[in-house]
Amino acid sequence: MLGSPSDLINAVSLASQKDMYWMRGRRGQAFRGSLLHCAVLSSFQASLNLLLSDGADVDGPDEHQRSPLILAAELDSTKAVRLLVKAGASLKFYDDQNQTALMYAASAGNMEMIRVLDQSEEVALMTDDNGKTPLQYALSDKDTAIEVCNYFVKRGLDPALDGFKLLSPDKYEAEEGPMKTSLLACILNTGYLQFADNSGTRNPLSVAFMGNDPGRLYRLWRLLQRYPRTRKYLNEETKDNYSPLCFAAMYGKDIGVQQLLRYEADPNMEGCSQGSSPMAACTFGRLQAVEGLVRSGAVLSYTNENRVYKNAFDAALPHPQIRLWFFIGRFQDQPKLSS
Repeated sequence: MLGSPSDLINAVSLASQKDMYWMRGRRGQAFRGSLLHCAVLSSFQASLNLLLSDGADVDGPDEHQRSPLILAAELDSTKAVRLLVKAGASLKFYDDQNQTALMYAASAGNMEMIRVLDQSEEVALMTDDNGKTPLQYALSDKDTAIEVCNYFVKRGLDPALDGFKLLSPDKYEAEEGPMKTSLLACILNTGYLQFADNSGTRNPLSVAFMGNDPGRLYRLWRLLQRYPRTRKYLNEETKDNYSPLCFAAMYGKDIGVQQLLRYEADPNMEGCSQGSSPMAACTFGRLQAVEGLVRSGAVLSYTNENRVYKNAFDAALPHPQIRLWFFIGRFQDQPKLSS
């Protein structure tokens, strides 16, 4: 307990100053909340106990619709969270971004706090404004990230559903900066990223080459080498029937084409509506991609499983530079043939 009322006044003053600095840097507004919010911010447990014993409103919101419990979780204060939960604070309360205390605990990677807050299936399945559940908030740079992710998956949160977009291959790359390589490897290797019909996912290799980033492709390839189950992504089509190599060929991502071929992607696989990757490159006039694919052993004509004949010369009809390379250029850089 506090020694005198002045102790509480000092705590409130300190909390207000602390939050005005913290809040302007984080949300751009000064703090306006209850005494209980101030006690949480000040980290004065005695002040918190005093207010709770005096019947303070445990769910009263601040200007961001945060209850004291949400604020405590956002500040990663496990002691304050325990006290507020014991005092009857609502676990279902959410702030102006529809984020619950459990989401903040998952973001902090705080398993102790998560176990205090995770008492309801309803709360665990709640989503924020972006459709994220605590499972997505667990994707962090924290050492406990893998443990927290596995906890929520075992808890019953399904990464393949539409609402779980940050676990899909086309989204996790955006999170790669703050995420640990071990977490990326875990996500890739666990089978969480199966191409469910309703998941709207893309192949992670397709996403990587879209940025023409050889470093990112290399890091992904290291993961594929280390975790053999994930090698399926090398030649696997997306739900829209596009393989990584066909994507690279279509969009003229020459670095991507070279690296995927080096990683033994199949140049003769039909991975798009145009057919194989050479057909895609010819259709879209990607001369450098055509050169790389042909030199890697890609066939220039074939009949597919549906007995449809595909011919690279026909596909390249609108692009004279490719036709010229087929007839002349591809022999000029081979001394024995040109001589």
